[in-house]
Amino acid sequence: MKDYIKHGDKYSYGYISEEVFDVLPELTGVVPAEIPTIYEMAKVISKDTIQIDKELKVGEIYIYYFDNDKQMELKVIEKQDDNKYKVITDIAGDDELPKCDEIFIFGIYEDSLVLKYDQMHAIHTKSIQHLHGIISKQQEQIDNQQNQINALMEILQRNNIN
Repeated sequence: MKDYIKHGDKYSYGYISEEVFDVLPELTGVVPAEIPTIYEMAKVISKDTIQIDKELKVGEIYIYYFDNDKQMELKVIEKQDDNKYKVITDIAGDDELPKCDEIFIFGIYEDSLVLKYDQMHAIHTKSIQHLHGIISKQQEQIDNQQNQINALMEILQRNNIN
């Protein structure tokens, strides 16, 4: 799922870490990342209960936002009826949800494969140098072959062979 709030609806270009890992695993690493798995508003029922249409997992820790930009975490400790969940959280020393009508449940933290971009620059440079060497050799071969073709064409023309 794409995080439209953070990234908008513009296309993003780059490398896919898993594809780089298959070729050069040393250029990748694992870090915890915020994954937008829920991405939905939840109604705050009480200081320790929320209601949300999506299914939450008991025992899972979720990232949520309130007051537009305050990021916090909550842990689901019990599923109740009507998509209600009992949760625990820690906000400024309190173990209760903020006093508001709704919170935005973003998703979870999950280990994510990431690229070590600082090391990729050296790989890019070396790859470009290597490819330039190949292209130069190929161009030299093309030039030699073109000279041979021209010489053969000249022989054919001198001997009036078309």
